[in-house]
Amino acid sequence: MKEFFFKSVFFVTVFSIIRFLLNLTLASLLLPSDYGVILLPLIIFSFFDLLLEGGLHSGIIKFNASKDDLINIVKAKFQIGILVGPLIAFLIILLDYFSDLTIPLLVTIAFLASSLIKLTNYFSEAKLIAEGKYVEIEFFQFLISVILYISLIVIIPQIEIPGYYFLAIFNFLLVTIYGIVLNIYIRPYINLNTQSSLNELQIFSASVIQSNFIFSIGSRIDEMSAAVLINSTILGLYSKTKEIGIMVGTFSSKIISRPWYYVACKIKPRSVKQIYFFGLIFCIIALIALLKFLLAAVSFFISILGPNWTLLSDFNIFIVLIMTMYFFVQFTNSTMLALGLEKELLVIDRWIIGIKIALYLIMLGIINFTNLEFDIKIFLFLEVFIRVVNLVLQIICLIIKIKSKKPINTPAL
Repeated sequence: MKEFFFKSVFFVTVFSIIRFLLNLTLASLLLPSDYGVILLPLIIFSFFDLLLEGGLHSGIIKFNASKDDLINIVKAKFQIGILVGPLIAFLIILLDYFSDLTIPLLVTIAFLASSLIKLTNYFSEAKLIAEGKYVEIEFFQFLISVILYISLIVIIPQIEIPGYYFLAIFNFLLVTIYGIVLNIYIRPYINLNTQSSLNELQIFSASVIQSNFIFSIGSRIDEMSAAVLINSTILGLYSKTKEIGIMVGTFSSKIISRPWYYVACKIKPRSVKQIYFFGLIFCIIALIALLKFLLAAVSFFISILGPNWTLLSDFNIFIVLIMTMYFFVQFTNSTMLALGLEKELLVIDRWIIGIKIALYLIMLGIINFTNLEFDIKIFLFLEVFIRVVNLVLQIICLIIKIKSKKPINTPAL
């Protein structure tokens, strides 16, 4: 387990740094408004992706689902995707027609196609992780994304079309090529004799999908509110500020949280809790010690983006805080799921989304009934505050469970 974990950390760290720098280089060739245009279909189809994934990704890793289980899951989800996906695309088209939004039809179609293709990607990826092939699938995704990044960086200056089309094309090709590679690579592993655990997997995923939906809705409420209140250029700046923080947080989650979840599912609950609290304390101390370095690193990354994104330099501290809080929350999520605390996690997520909805409704009410306006920094401050509250509630839950001395209900492997 130690070899698996440290191998994953090393390789995924290297992959993530390279991809992050290429992402910044690509963004330097585009405008903030390009990211603002694709934001709404990106948000809406992210919810559709969650519906298709259904919380089963974590369950497949935990229970190492059999071939028959995977086939049954894919069939059921494909039927949902074919019925619901086109309906969502049609609703976006109607929304664009009856509002001041400008969402090109081809962008909507590209995101719809990407979501349907992801259907098998989720479950193939989870099965390979369950078989200990985490580094391999990260390498595939890294290689494909690097090729696409370099291709677009070369092509964009040569072709005069709106930048949001390039973003939609990149998303579609990444999902498609990655899916093809996964489905080829998985064949020797999907045929391994694994005992069916579909019932336990479905029970486990029922709580996970609710938490995932609540988390996703909560993470997008601010952007949906901002989309109503500010223009596409300012929205693009806000979205990019948050995106950089979450992107680095996601990379750190891939580096630490994903392999940690795999390891935590295999070791004793007591060891899981000890490692978690030690790791959390260490990361908090490291954040405090390295804060100035992280702010300088963010400034350097923004300089790579070029003159179109100079306003991002006003939000350095928010990028760092969003990045670190995203990692802390995801690291704790993985720990709670590995310990069988998915129901407790669901309760926390419900509280968080309730708090977030209440805060943004208050903001919208103030704007409608007064002349007061909120700028980007207010939205970012609320995002950081809510993530801190989320982490505190998670830690309290873990401490209470430890002090209660009741056995944690961890599903059998």
